[in-house]
Amino acid sequence: MNKWRYCEFILSSLTFYQKVAEDHLILKLRGLLSAADRDSMQLMTDWAAIYRELVSGEYHGSLADYLFERVLFDDNLFTRECAKGNFEALDPGIRNAVLRDLYGLSVVASLECDEIKENLCSKLDIQRNLIYDLPDWSNRHQLYFPADSWDKDILRLAEFAKNNGFGMFAKYYAFEFSADSPYYLRPVREVDSISLKELKEYRAQRDVVIDNTLALLSGHPASNILLYGDRGTGKSSTVKAVANEYIDRGLKIVQIFKKDLGCLREILETLSQLPFPFIIFVDDLTFEEDDREFSLFKAVLEGSLVKRSENVVLYVTSNRRHLVRESFSSRGNDDVHRSDTIHETVSLSDRFGITVTFTVPNKQKFFEIVLLLAADLGITGRDEELKAAANRYACKKGDFSPRTARQFVDHAASRLTRDLEL
Repeated sequence: MNKWRYCEFILSSLTFYQKVAEDHLILKLRGLLSAADRDSMQLMTDWAAIYRELVSGEYHGSLADYLFERVLFDDNLFTRECAKGNFEALDPGIRNAVLRDLYGLSVVASLECDEIKENLCSKLDIQRNLIYDLPDWSNRHQLYFPADSWDKDILRLAEFAKNNGFGMFAKYYAFEFSADSPYYLRPVREVDSISLKELKEYRAQRDVVIDNTLALLSGHPASNILLYGDRGTGKSSTVKAVANEYIDRGLKIVQIFKKDLGCLREILETLSQLPFPFIIFVDDLTFEEDDREFSLFKAVLEGSLVKRSENVVLYVTSNRRHLVRESFSSRGNDDVHRSDTIHETVSLSDRFGITVTFTVPNKQKFFEIVLLLAADLGITGRDEELKAAANRYACKKGDFSPRTARQFVDHAASRLTRDLEL
């Protein structure tokens, strides 16, 4: 069996890495290898599409890197078991099947463009020179450097899965949930990179969140947290910074929007089956008094029959202590059991194990935050000028929050860079 025929065969008979063979670009490659009963112009279009994608992205024209990345981040029985640290316990038959898949895919990655072109020339009624004029991609690695035969890297691949996870969880750590049918987790490719050192003041509040997160990462009981307080005080930034801080310890974060809370139980059940610690992040949550999600969310926090997930915590931010927007009529006398109604309203926030409160700083603290943020950007030696300008800026906004401090410092840095007055 010649090489291109072997590649066609192996891509049709992968055992665990079959998703790699179903990748849109690899499907086009399979069409080029078979070329039987295919429209010749469509094959030429597919060739151009393969080349264009390989040279337009991060792969620098390398089919080998493209294919190896699909192997590295595949989600299959082998990678899932390795993520749990179970490589040594794998059945020998499974290992042998994986070795076969890896070897075969490395042969596919090593295909020369001339080999594929020669195959096309033998099957298509197209002038030879037109086929050989098609642009060539590379079969050499520039991003990844595995062994010549990828089956020899099975131990390294197992270790990678153990340290990083499998599938999209190995490549990304931040996700958004979408309740579109079917519902799924969507990777966040450009994550807000805010770090803990960028956050000023509120050290006591951050320490509570950090300590709880470290308990989660260590496999100890961790609590759901309500981060409550005034707008712009850094509640959301604290959650994102904590997630960024512990990427290297396998921490993942999933943001859910209020409209999707009806799927929270299903999300928890899905995440509880995965070998990673998760923060479920719900930002700026407020319920109306008659929201249908209110009782459901409360039951998921505490009170349902479903066992609580040991690898998942909820971090919820809100500007309202009890999460429910109330009106004066809510506390009127038209309800026979008014105290029970009020108790129902406040009972949701009581179901969080920890509540952390953020309040707007006084003006002196506001100026301290401004100066600390300015120092991070190298703006020093002009404290009084910065304070005066920050005061004017905050007065116009009517807000002396940390968010306003950061906005002012960014504004000031821009003006100073252009030699303009504050």
